Order: sequence, then C-alpha cells, then structure tokens
Amino acid sequence: MFSRDGKRLGVVQRVNADGATNLFGGIVVDTRLGPGGLKTVDATQIADIYERAVELTIDAVEAERLPRPS
Repeated sequence: MFSRDGKRLGVVQRVNADGATNLFGGIVVDTRLGPGGLKTVDATQIADIYERAVELTIDAVEAERLPRPS
C-alpha cells in the first residue's frame, strides 16, 4: 500500500465488505512488524487497486492518523 505522495505504508491484511450487499467498504493494513500496526482504510481513501499494490488518496501524514480496526 502506498500513500498519495508515494511512501510505502504497509501490507493489506484483509478486505472489508458488507456480506449482505457485497459492497466494498475498505481494507485493513498492517503498517509495521509486530502487534499494534493494524489500520483501517475507508473505501473513499483508496485511489486505485492493482494486483500487487493499493494507492491511497491521502498522504503519509494523514495515513499515520488512520484508525485501528474495530
């Protein structure tokens, strides 16, 4: 996963989707090795999804403030 300004932020761990409607809701990423690195990225914060990369609409500073998954 990469921020809008090109910084590598982490690795996608899972996709969030509404099972009833099958709508994409976002992703959960691991931003560091070890515990405590999981962050939630809302679908509106994703610019593009590729086979081996996700590009966000937010920069690295904004990405640091992403919430933890609930």
